Amino acid sequence: MANKILIVDDEINVRKMLAKLLEKKYEVDDAKDGVEAVEKLNSGSFGLVISDIQMPRMNGFVLLKEIKATYMALPVILITGYGNIEDAVKAIKLGACDYVTKPFNNDEILFIIEKCLSGVKDHLEAVSMKQCMSLFEVFQKEKETADPDKLLEMILNKSLETINASSGSIMLLKEKERVLEVVVSLGLKKKIDRFIPVGERIAGQLFKEGVPAILHNGLKQYEKFRDIKARSEIFSSMIIPLKNQGKIVGTMNFNRLNTFPYKFTELELNTMELFASYIVTILIQLVAQRKSVELDKLKTEFLGNVSHELRTPLMSIKGAIELMQNSVDKDTEKTLMGIMARNSDRLDRLVQDLLDFSKMGSGTMAYNFQDTAPGGLINELRDEFQNRFKTKNIRFLMDIPENLPLIRADAGRIKQVVSNLLTNAYKFTPENGTVELSVSDEDKKILIKVKDSGIGIPKAEQEQIFERFYQVDGSTTRTAEGTGLGLTITRLIVEAHKGKIRVESDGVPGSGTEFTVLLPKK
Repeated sequence: MANKILIVDDEINVRKMLAKLLEKKYEVDDAKDGVEAVEKLNSGSFGLVISDIQMPRMNGFVLLKEIKATYMALPVILITGYGNIEDAVKAIKLGACDYVTKPFNNDEILFIIEKCLSGVKDHLEAVSMKQCMSLFEVFQKEKETADPDKLLEMILNKSLETINASSGSIMLLKEKERVLEVVVSLGLKKKIDRFIPVGERIAGQLFKEGVPAILHNGLKQYEKFRDIKARSEIFSSMIIPLKNQGKIVGTMNFNRLNTFPYKFTELELNTMELFASYIVTILIQLVAQRKSVELDKLKTEFLGNVSHELRTPLMSIKGAIELMQNSVDKDTEKTLMGIMARNSDRLDRLVQDLLDFSKMGSGTMAYNFQDTAPGGLINELRDEFQNRFKTKNIRFLMDIPENLPLIRADAGRIKQVVSNLLTNAYKFTPENGTVELSVSDEDKKILIKVKDSGIGIPKAEQEQIFERFYQVDGSTTRTAEGTGLGLTITRLIVEAHKGKIRVESDGVPGSGTEFTVLLPKK
């Protein structure tokens, strides 16, 4: 990003002359006095200010004090036609980068501007490089043994230190879901959403546009962000797209809070763009390493769950057989036969899930696509689930219109999708709750919805529940049975039909969950 220079002088000819001199190399804006300059600084981002001293309303010294009270790294050059040694000393004491008198030589002013910009830039880059070198050393030494989360925290912490930011986060793109995932965050008291859809919110929009930005004083002054609720504790923000091999892969987001009221500057932004380019490869490696650790953990949980799910019905069947080996009456025998039948069905479902998952993983799952009436095949599940829901006194409501358009589908697999969703609703809805199943025709899609009044799904878990091996509660001590494959299989079947599945839940316990399957019409 080119440095933008603000020229402040009450003489229009001086402003025009300086603008003509500088605009070949820099982006230029101007203000007629200190008051207008403050307004422009509040609404824009600049790399340097050149200001006259003698001006109406607000002179250059007062403007310099205002700038230094608000910006940590914004160089200021003072110019006057009434200069004397006292003014020069005062300017330097107040924090001016340099001081020149009118009339000035063009080469002289260009030299001073370049010197001031380079001085601040060199200082920031030296700090940035020092932090980067420290990170590289730690990464090389500990990348095989250290906790990826701790290394990610260290990277963010070093980033915050580099530009004296109070809080921040690093987000990386999940390509398939088209969402930005917060891989690490520090400093904000209020919890932030873990996933931000591309194109939404501030980070999502700037990621999509591929441009960095500095935002000050809330969001009302920025047209494209004014409908987003600003955090009152944030004084200034900086968002930087992360680029790897020419492709944008995420964002780094930094804030200064009201407790440290200094605005970010263009020079700081340029420095952090450089910093980000150095450390982006480390970030990607660490996130890949963390995902590998998470997958290993999920696989371990999955194997434990499968063992548990196999053992439980087998123990029930074994116990029933042992009792039947003794002489029992007809009623007891019937009860024990029922136990064996239910647990055999449970084992059959488990084995079928494992086989389906294996076939889907290897790409050998076969589908029998035919013109199918969605209402008819879903109605076939009515009796089975009505009886099951009665065991918990759950109200089961169905809304399936007649004469729905046909879909091109494998009827058995679509029934499996709906059955999986209804089974989930049964598991997680308490007694006396409600489950609703509806089908509707909307635009070019058939929508199948399963809504329950159950325990709900935390917001942070909603993007992950369709991933393989994942369960909101993955322990073998959980109350709901299952391997965690049901929703993964459901998603894969829906995607094989060129459809989509989504989940909505407030994330509040007892708020319920709604799954929506979207299938293309024939």
